[in-house]
Amino acid sequence: MRKPFSLLLAFVIASVSLLNAQHVVKINPLGIAIGDYQLAYEYLYTNNVSINASFTVNQTNFKRNKKTSNELAASIKGINVNASIRYYVTAETLPVPSGLFVGPLLDVSSTQLKLKSAAAFSVDEFKYPDITQFRAGGIVGYQLVFKEQYTIEAFGGVVYGRRGYTGKLNLPNAKGDIAEYTLGPKAIKYKNFSPKLGVRVGIYF
Repeated sequence: MRKPFSLLLAFVIASVSLLNAQHVVKINPLGIAIGDYQLAYEYLYTNNVSINASFTVNQTNFKRNKKTSNELAASIKGINVNASIRYYVTAETLPVPSGLFVGPLLDVSSTQLKLKSAAAFSVDEFKYPDITQFRAGGIVGYQLVFKEQYTIEAFGGVVYGRRGYTGKLNLPNAKGDIAEYTLGPKAIKYKNFSPKLGVRVGIYF
């Protein structure tokens, strides 16, 4: 996973290096350590307004009920895309602003749970649907520019949205047999406010 991400980052840096210094490419260094690979882009629209977008791919492997008859192994895979507009309250540095910023945020993600192995049952009998989330909210943060080339930022905020389940789910029925259930629009569940946090380092051209 790290090699394709490195190649993608190198391609983006090589592409934007031909442009002016209104373009910033960023990554989340903390996420890489836990299998969360994020690539973000910021375009300076005016002296204190920028357009931002990010793409994140992650995978988490875990086990439950270790060393028991119910032990199982599973993985969670996810893709996240978000976009935001930032207004820099203090645009201290040009061509890339630094200082306090605020702005709205749109966020879309898709998550899939997959059973890899289980001691008590066959994993082929169980299917879990994809979970899609649509969220919107706002963030506030601070960006620093140093050595006239690099950026570092931290931000936080709240988002609100809904979680939709799509596809089919295999579950035991009243008789104890495995039955397939189709999830439609009525399976949508609404979610309350949740936090949105991030730390990124970047390079601008």
